[in-house]
Amino acid sequence: MYEHDKKKKRFREDIINKNKSFVPIIDNLEKMLSDIEGTFDEFTQLTKSGDPNSAEEVLSDLNTATDKLESYMDRIPKLYELISKEFVEQVDEIESGYNELKQKQYNFPNDQFVKTIKGIRDQLKVNTKKLENLEIDSVEKATQNIADRIDQMYDAIDKEFKARPDVEKHTKVIGEYIDHVRKQNGDLQLRLETLNKSYVLNHQEIENNHQYDQQISTIEKKYQNEVQQMKDGEAVFSTIQTDQKQMMKDLSQIESEQKALFQAAIKLPKQENAARSALAGFDLEMRNKKRRIDNHNLPGLSDTYQDAFAAVIREINHLDNAMNQPQIDMDDISKQLIIIQSDMDTLEEKTSQLIDDAVLAEQTIQYANRFISTNSEIAAASKTAQMYFDQKYDYEQSLSIISKALEKQSSGVFAKIKDDYFNSKKRSKSDNVAEEDQ
Repeated sequence: MYEHDKKKKRFREDIINKNKSFVPIIDNLEKMLSDIEGTFDEFTQLTKSGDPNSAEEVLSDLNTATDKLESYMDRIPKLYELISKEFVEQVDEIESGYNELKQKQYNFPNDQFVKTIKGIRDQLKVNTKKLENLEIDSVEKATQNIADRIDQMYDAIDKEFKARPDVEKHTKVIGEYIDHVRKQNGDLQLRLETLNKSYVLNHQEIENNHQYDQQISTIEKKYQNEVQQMKDGEAVFSTIQTDQKQMMKDLSQIESEQKALFQAAIKLPKQENAARSALAGFDLEMRNKKRRIDNHNLPGLSDTYQDAFAAVIREINHLDNAMNQPQIDMDDISKQLIIIQSDMDTLEEKTSQLIDDAVLAEQTIQYANRFISTNSEIAAASKTAQMYFDQKYDYEQSLSIISKALEKQSSGVFAKIKDDYFNSKKRSKSDNVAEEDQ
């Protein structure tokens, strides 16, 4: 009882002390307090009359009403301050700032400021009435909505205010960037047209160049439209700011692709020179192979080797023909170079093997001839080996026949002949390298 009495006195003092905050609401709060006092008196009377059950029910109602009034006394001043002062001042400030920016030719996307400001002011009147009627929960929910809408308007004003200097700064830069990229694309077009007379352009170089031109035109059209909007006072700077960022990104991408295309294009003459040098090298290497074989005065060459040699010659002639076309297809030529080099390497192995087998077969037959009068098996092997050498030009088989017969006669002899030959060959190669270095 004592605690409830204290709360009643405090509520009465708060209502009196904060009268300014509660002006429109004071009557309803007074009525709530009066109802609480009446309930308290009823509780006191029931307690004195010895009716504890009824008193307990009244006490529960009293506690509920007291808690509710205490909650209202805590929440109402803040809500009243918001809807009667803070929000009003903020809306007035936004309206003033909005009108000032409009006079300075600021614009807003999907501009709803006038409608929103009127809507908030109407909402404030409605919620002031609700506050008088103690619809506290409804008012609290509405104040959050109003606060959000006010924040959105502040953000929109701030966004446009900050966007303008950035847009004005970059407008000239983007105009110069567009001119630069367009000029670079024109230079690239001339370069490609010149190259297209001498080379087959397989990678849509000319089509890509035209596509860049179309992309630049699209960017330039949008840029010019927005420049005109600024001149006419119709520009939404935040929208233009977003567009300008994308323009810079797109122009940078185009410039990067232009450079890559230019670098690929200017490599074509260098690739051609390298290919012609390789072609001359192939021709010289084939002549040297033929000279190496001729120097050994062999009785002939097998059909298999001659076919391999002729195939490489045909490949070289085909490359030479491709290199002398009005338009050179460097992609095709590059593929041919790879194939020819691989076949040249294989032919070099076959040539070295052929010469090694022929020389070793000749030397081994000569060595074996000293035994033909005393060894019929070697005599027969020598005759057969000579036949493979002179008539079939199968020097590998000739060597195999005579070396096996000689090894059977005298183990290790052929290995020595072979070692001596390769050691001599190695010394000769070293001497040639030394002479070239001098």
